[in-house]
Amino acid sequence: MPYRYALAVSASYTHTCALLSDHTVACWGYNAHSELGNGTTTDSPTPVAVSGLKDVTAITAQNFYTCALLKAGTVACWGDNRFGELGDGTTVDSATPVAVSGVVNAIDVGGGFDGFQMCAVLAGGSVDCWGFSNGAFGWQAVTGAVALSRGEGSVECALLGTGHIDCWGNNYCGEIGDGKTNEQADSSTLPSLVETVTDAKAVAVGDFFTCALVGDGTVECWGQTFGQPITACTCFGGQAPCSTEPFSILTGATTVAAGAYHACARLEDGSVECWGDNTNGGLGDGTTTYSPTPVRVGNITDAVDVTVGGYHTCALLSGGVVECWGANKFGQLGDGTTNDSGAPVPVSF
Repeated sequence: MPYRYALAVSASYTHTCALLSDHTVACWGYNAHSELGNGTTTDSPTPVAVSGLKDVTAITAQNFYTCALLKAGTVACWGDNRFGELGDGTTVDSATPVAVSGVVNAIDVGGGFDGFQMCAVLAGGSVDCWGFSNGAFGWQAVTGAVALSRGEGSVECALLGTGHIDCWGNNYCGEIGDGKTNEQADSSTLPSLVETVTDAKAVAVGDFFTCALVGDGTVECWGQTFGQPITACTCFGGQAPCSTEPFSILTGATTVAAGAYHACARLEDGSVECWGDNTNGGLGDGTTTYSPTPVRVGNITDAVDVTVGGYHTCALLSGGVVECWGANKFGQLGDGTTNDSGAPVPVSF
């Protein structure tokens, strides 16, 4: 086992970060807004250490910024801050981590509305957010939350301790899961219960779709359908098929992750399967062929978790190894190149 290995990995549109075994963080990829946290604005195709950060327990990489949950229940963020998404009371970018003001008992962190809002689940199940809101304050009414997920299509969902899911925000393709689209009702500024999901173990929000892992290992999704035969509506002026109700994608899963236009799941046997857009090889099957149904990623057999960015994907493997595939224009695969890869490539820490 390497001296340092990954405990968790989080991918955004153009950069990726890993929580390492010494509870520090390393990031790689796009860095124009200092989202890598190493004090520079220089892209890096290999991992660089986030400056001055220790005792980290969780991370979330967002568009142009990154946040970390610390052991003490506090949160630190770095990178873009034009909407106050770093939570330090300013709108000044920071190339190194700054403390989020007033958050002292967080148990989870997750991005928020439009990708420029960050939220924390607090001990007791309430949610606190900072940054851009665009009028969506659904988080203020959430109770009993244990985890959060958001999509760039401007939907936020909270996994509740009861196994239910609450979602709010824009509803372009039915991704809130309330049986409506924005053509039928205004966007929801208050939490809306996904009524047919009652035993969720995880929730993952993509750009215009949402997926949940339910108790029997089934992955159910709603919103944009990627060409699945279960089509109950259309969105974007009739350009895209969608479903306002959850439909089954696959079984035997243990985790699910969603990105811009594709999603992935880790299965019980340690393999990973992905579906949706594959323009840059983000499905990991060695092709760039779009697939509305899950395809197996390369020869991965020992995955522990999976994270999906904009057009790239990374898997945490047993032993703390990380492999990534898909878009790599900014070095977000972490393999030392800027070449896209349709198959998994290892990240070096």
